[in-house]
Amino acid sequence: MSERTGRPVAVGVLAVLAVVACRGGQAKIGDAVRFDDSTWVVMEVRELGATLAPNDAGTGAPVRTAAAGRFVAVRYEVESRLSDEAPLRDKPRLADAAGKETAPLDVEALYVPEQGSAMGVESLPAHGKKRFWTVFDADRGAGHALVLHGLALFGPKKLVTLGF
Repeated sequence: MSERTGRPVAVGVLAVLAVVACRGGQAKIGDAVRFDDSTWVVMEVRELGATLAPNDAGTGAPVRTAAAGRFVAVRYEVESRLSDEAPLRDKPRLADAAGKETAPLDVEALYVPEQGSAMGVESLPAHGKKRFWTVFDADRGAGHALVLHGLALFGPKKLVTLGF
């Protein structure tokens, strides 16, 4: 309850507290993060700088400038633990130290390193694995984590400390 208004505290504050509370048990780069339906492993985090050129100049995509401070690419693997094909619904998101989440770049496939693959609208085969890159416009602060979801819609969140 708010002392000033006498009403319950906003749900948004509870969401931030939940993210901060989860940080104590966060996984690190290289750890297997298990959900009932999948296992995720963050393999690498790479700072790409304040400007980002497309991975293929022939695409006509523009050079982008970071609005938040810098571009960061995260390489990860997801493995299905299901006996049937499952759609990949939620891309990982980036959370800052305050718990604010940021979505990946739009058209990130044009900017992933080493001609890698960005997660798109696709499915994961039964007991299959796929590797992806995700690119974020990240602020210069510290304490970032990757927010992962299992394959289920509206499933639980788990965090992986990224070391920047």
